[in-house]
Amino acid sequence: GGYHLLLPKGDHLCKVEAKGYRSFASVIKTGKGPQTINAELESLLADIDIACQTSGTHILVDGEEVGVGSWKGKLPAGTYKVNAQLDGFVSHSQSVDLEEKDNRAISIPTLKRAKGHIVVKTNINDANVFIDGSLLDHPNNAREIQTGNHKLLVKAPFGYKETEKS
Repeated sequence: GGYHLLLPKGDHLCKVEAKGYRSFASVIKTGKGPQTINAELESLLADIDIACQTSGTHILVDGEEVGVGSWKGKLPAGTYKVNAQLDGFVSHSQSVDLEEKDNRAISIPTLKRAKGHIVVKTNINDANVFIDGSLLDHPNNAREIQTGNHKLLVKAPFGYKETEKS
């Protein structure tokens, strides 16, 4: 921005500062009419370009969401924590050190699907248990399964009603 100041006659130090820019300093002499200083600050900000291989991934820098899928921006020199998060997937986290005027491209690898465990217990020993149409060999043992919605079907021998749940 621009500033207009009335100063007493003499020498004055003018300093202009902004985060992420090199400071500008100049001595001005007042008393011989108006003085104009054009202070053009040199950017020290780093350019950063983050791209995720998994579409819909939320990108966070130091805990603040900055984009979905990809993000380009400028940051002051420093160390940042970059997180990639998407429901149903294991989050990715990494630290990034940026220097002044750095130009950094970061590629977040494909996120791995999160997995959980399921155990189906029935009161009928010879019941058949299906998850998404696949028969479980040993339903009483824990089975690893991807997170998300699944169709569970339990069929028992003659005389029992089959049960279906989501």
